[in-house]
Amino acid sequence: MLSHNSYRYRIYPDASQAVPMRRTAGMCRLVYNLCLEQRQTWGQRHKITAVDQINALPELKAAFPWIAEAPSHCLQQAIRNLDVAFKNFFAGRAGYPTFQKRSSRGSFRFPDAKQFSAAFDGLTLPKFGRVRWVMHRRLPKQSSNTKIKSITVSSEGAGWFANVLVQQDKPAPPAKAGLVVGIDIGITIPVALSDGATVKMPRATPRHTRRLKQLNQALARKRRGSRNRERTKQRIAACQAHLGRRRLNAAHEIGHALARDYAGVAMEALKLQNMTRSAAGRLAEPGINVRAKAGLNRSLQDVAPGQIRLIIRQHIEAAGGLFELVDPRNTSRRCSACDHVAAENRKSQADFGCVSCGMQINADLNAAINIRRLAFGNATAIPPTGGLPGMACESSSIRSRKQEPRSARHAPLLKRSPVLQGRE
Repeated sequence: MLSHNSYRYRIYPDASQAVPMRRTAGMCRLVYNLCLEQRQTWGQRHKITAVDQINALPELKAAFPWIAEAPSHCLQQAIRNLDVAFKNFFAGRAGYPTFQKRSSRGSFRFPDAKQFSAAFDGLTLPKFGRVRWVMHRRLPKQSSNTKIKSITVSSEGAGWFANVLVQQDKPAPPAKAGLVVGIDIGITIPVALSDGATVKMPRATPRHTRRLKQLNQALARKRRGSRNRERTKQRIAACQAHLGRRRLNAAHEIGHALARDYAGVAMEALKLQNMTRSAAGRLAEPGINVRAKAGLNRSLQDVAPGQIRLIIRQHIEAAGGLFELVDPRNTSRRCSACDHVAAENRKSQADFGCVSCGMQINADLNAAINIRRLAFGNATAIPPTGGLPGMACESSSIRSRKQEPRSARHAPLLKRSPVLQGRE
């Protein structure tokens, strides 16, 4: 089984290297936007492929010689990125490709492993020479089954990073046996597990929010095109990147802990784009509660549910576990004890009280139990013999007993993971 893993390192180019890196990223952005414009105009009446646009690069370099300063492979990869963006759009996996802004994170990729070399004390890249980096984790040794496929250099805030893509051919992990769990993603409690555990994700603190507000106000006062404005934009990007790295690290810790302690994980197939859509409406039909909806969108994006779901899935499947997505309809309004569905069951954001059987429970815990049962039936574990999770117990009825509380079983997730906090 072929697997691709990315190893991310911080690199420290000097002044003579950082300037051409920014120019290379800018030229890759220019080629990307030109090819996108070509597909939007001329491509509507003629068939045009990525190969056609790559073959036209020599003409572009002849017309604008300064574009030749960038490595050819990097410009070609920018066109390949656009082609992948269109394939994802036509497959329904992403929206229509948009033009890249100058303020967006710049990047360029070297796809040929013969062009670069990675050592413990530095990274050697074409046209940039040896760049100092911090190899905080060693790369796998290259062999017939392990190969370095590409290196992507990107800027984030005021720093530079190198992502090394490693391809490994290794046997598929054996099917894992063990406990199953349902996970509910929320705002007040970012991650709630069906066995009672809760997870606190890094959030934007009041100090962080105040700092961003001050920087944005300072940016509004700066003259466009000035160095002070660019410097302030870099500070804003660095502040946002810091929070993003904290959030990404916590998501990986959660995914690793879940993959270690559980054989099956179920989550909701949330349509995040619809959930975070603006409520402003149109001029003829203005929206209502626009500011409240905007605040809700910011809080949901601060949790990054899409990123959490993707990373948890990667960790679970890499460990041989089972990852399931369920329909989110009525998971927060269905009683996990009697299966009664009513909007009145949800008393508040945190409280759930069934109007039929009278059960009182935390709303997020109730939703997580429903998610687990939708995915795995009444099973609480995947047996070592394999088979469907629903066959692991005596009944497949959703009305059967509730999952026993975490205190009655083991609590490995809470004890071993530093990011998991307490329980409701």
